[in-house]
Amino acid sequence: MKLQCLRQSEELDFKTLDNDDSANWWAAQLTYGKAVKSQPGTWSAWVEYLNVEDGAYLGGSTNIWHFDSDALNNIKTWGVGGSYVVAKNTLFNVYQSFGSKWKTNKTNADDPEEQTRAEFVFSF
Repeated sequence: MKLQCLRQSEELDFKTLDNDDSANWWAAQLTYGKAVKSQPGTWSAWVEYLNVEDGAYLGGSTNIWHFDSDALNNIKTWGVGGSYVVAKNTLFNVYQSFGSKWKTNKTNADDPEEQTRAEFVFSF
């Protein structure tokens, strides 16, 4: 079992897209198992929590599975996912968000749509 926690704050001298350094975000992920690309039959499963303030920039990384950049700003959300090594260097991933809510809802917009994603990753 592995627990990862990440946090960005103004103390780290990050700037948001609008050059604001006051927006914070943090993420926690608990993982069980380990999908090793060279070992067919290995797997992992995880649950995560994201808490991203308005103006923080969490996107722009291939390590983020959320594909909607609008849903990575001003949001609290949970996610679950898993990985399974189908064959050597062939990984199948599945992801699902749930409980997504805007942190501040100045426009009274509906909460963000949940995101579902499945992918095969081939390594050469």
